[in-house]
Amino acid sequence: MADLDAKDAALLRAMGLSPNVRVRVCRRGTPCILEIMGREGCGCRIGLAPELARCIFIDSVND
Repeated sequence: MADLDAKDAALLRAMGLSPNVRVRVCRRGTPCILEIMGREGCGCRIGLAPELARCIFIDSVND
């Protein structure tokens, strides 16, 4: 999230999206919907505008 301004980065962290968190892409497009995996097995989904989604990079990890 290095390409984001401080305000957008803080907003994403407040919604649970931070480095090293597990996410699943539920929907590509507008809006891009990500499921953020919580530590207790529960999580939440967030919708991102295209301009914001383009600034986020996700590495693929297989379990």
